[in-house]
Amino acid sequence: MEKQITSSDSKNVLLKMEGICKDFPGVKALDNVSLTVRAGTVHALMGENGAGKSTLMKCLFGVYNKDSGHIYLEGKEINFKTSKEALENGVAMVHQELNQALKRNVMDNMWLGRFPKISKWCPLTSEKKMYDATKEVFEELEVHVDPKMVMSKMPVSQRQMVEIAKAVSFHSKVIVFDEPTSSLTEEEVEHLFRIINMLRDRGCGIIYISHKMEEILRISDDVTIMRDGQWVAMILFICMTLEGMILHHLNYQRHDSMYIFLIPLMYYLFNYLIEKSESSDKKIRNIATSIYIFHPLCIVAVRFMAGIIGLEKIFIKNNLILYITVCLGTLIFSILIERIKEVVINERKIKEQSMD
Repeated sequence: MEKQITSSDSKNVLLKMEGICKDFPGVKALDNVSLTVRAGTVHALMGENGAGKSTLMKCLFGVYNKDSGHIYLEGKEINFKTSKEALENGVAMVHQELNQALKRNVMDNMWLGRFPKISKWCPLTSEKKMYDATKEVFEELEVHVDPKMVMSKMPVSQRQMVEIAKAVSFHSKVIVFDEPTSSLTEEEVEHLFRIINMLRDRGCGIIYISHKMEEILRISDDVTIMRDGQWVAMILFICMTLEGMILHHLNYQRHDSMYIFLIPLMYYLFNYLIEKSESSDKKIRNIATSIYIFHPLCIVAVRFMAGIIGLEKIFIKNNLILYITVCLGTLIFSILIERIKEVVINERKIKEQSMD
């Protein structure tokens, strides 16, 4: 039974995925993930390897059956069981791993499963119609490939462009590009971006999966960031910065920022108590100052080292452990700095005394 989206905010929403979950044996690939794609926009999907980006798109495209959640296309709930069903209903996907018939020519791969017939009375395949249709799509996209060339004789970059042209040939409303520039040259990347801009101008919704920040900043209107099969953040173009995407990508959450602001408060409180006391310990004040200065850097350093030794997930799940580790790290670091300063000052005094 089809459901309708009646919200007034959904007028420009082309695709909406809500609460998508997908389990594989021993692994929760997707955990309550949501995605909203507006018509006439490029929506980037970011995340580390294993974040669940491709799995989410395969649930949309009918490669996988989702375990729970809802998918709406133009306000109507859909649940494609096969990729053929998705293509017939306006959803196309350019996969990262090319799956082509390498012994067949380009136009055979373009129209596989939908070969044009000579006429409705003659069910034989029309080579001329297939050639002309392929040339028409290639000319529109400025793809310079011979439709009769065998796929195995072509470089990977040209095969990728054929796959992109095939997706466009379905006149889809939503097109997913999964790491499309991984095998393209710089010139071909520029060509791809022209194609994407053309599709955006037509009102298509483009989902662009990539790890390359410069590409995402250049071409995207919205960005959704995923991590460990979960939704982390959605960033609109007006709020999009490289630093912000990196912090979200690393799961640098709001409570981490709160910890950064807690340290200055602790420092000023500590400083106030020392000044109010009878004796003022300059060494302790210097250590407190060092903690204040180096604490933000230590958050990044601890996260980085945790990723190297495999303890990153422990810090993400329990930020109290992260905070305690950072505090101890900054304290030790600050004491070492104060000790080094003492040694340097003592050495200078000894030299000055020897000079006298």
